[in-house]
Amino acid sequence: MITSEQIRRAQRCLMAALIAGLPVVVLAQTAADTARLAAASTYLETGGLRIGMSLKDLGPATRALNPLLKVTNTEMVTVWPYDKNDTSKAAPPNSPQSVQTIELQTIREATPTTNESVVATLAVYPNMPVVTRLNRVISYPDGAG
Repeated sequence: MITSEQIRRAQRCLMAALIAGLPVVVLAQTAADTARLAAASTYLETGGLRIGMSLKDLGPATRALNPLLKVTNTEMVTVWPYDKNDTSKAAPPNSPQSVQTIELQTIREATPTTNESVVATLAVYPNMPVVTRLNRVISYPDGAG
């Protein structure tokens, strides 16, 4: 079990790494640890989208960020033990599915304009579906921005 002091220490280290521009990977061993780490990192945000926000809150937050953002791709994963060496143990058709990635993009006419995309990666079952990674890209036409 992760203690409050360990979370505070991790927050300080995480902030120092982010300021230095270093890539950061945080691993948790249990679903409870994942939930606690996600809750502790809610100060990391881009445009109102936060690490640790729930899948339920992601929709309204993206609409508030840019109403033109629409879901263009959703990656689902099958939650089932997978053995590459034994294909006879494939997941049954009714095995649980979990959303792993949601991609949103502005859908506009084919004109030179500003475009925006957001890719959110979520924790998968048995963890709560909270945002664990965000990637937001805004592209401008040549000579603008």
